[in-house]
Parts: sequence; C-alpha cells; structure tokens
Amino acid sequence: MFLLTRVEYTAEQIFKIKQLRQLVERSRELQVGTDDVFLTKFLHYTHWDTIKAYQAIHAYYDFKHKHPSWVARHPIEHYRKISTARAVAL
Repeated sequence: MFLLTRVEYTAEQIFKIKQLRQLVERSRELQVGTDDVFLTKFLHYTHWDTIKAYQAIHAYYDFKHKHPSWVARHPIEHYRKISTARAVAL
C-alpha cells in the first residue's frame, strides 16, 4: 500500500532533494543510493535542511560501519520469511 502511494513535493522540496543528491553524488566517502525516497527520509528527519541531512547520512553510515552487528544486514525478504514463519507457528 505505502509503496504504491505517490508523494507530491513542493518546488522547494524538489530543489532540496536535487541539492542533497548532488552533495551525495560528489562525496568520495559515500557510495549510497540517491533515489528520492532514500534522500527524503533524511531530509524529513532534518526538517528539510540539506546540510544537516547530508551530515545525517554520513553519521548513519559511520555508525553502521563502526557497529555492524547493530544494524540489519539481510535483505527485507529474510525478515519477512522469519515473521511469516512465527505467525504461522502461533
């Protein structure tokens, strides 16, 4: 349901998404996705402040690198199978 929902962005939000995309693509340290959904998660978190969003992306991946056991490493399908198996067992 949520994956099929299309989000309408304001002109200012579109500009900020493009700004953040450029920052991420120019970064030598970050090799991450630049699709709208990924970028807007960080922009929304930082109240659409592109610099703070860029810093938040860095902080997230720094944390993930320093604490790999704390962050999910499997594709979502792995967890879906586990939760489905548990639901059937109940």
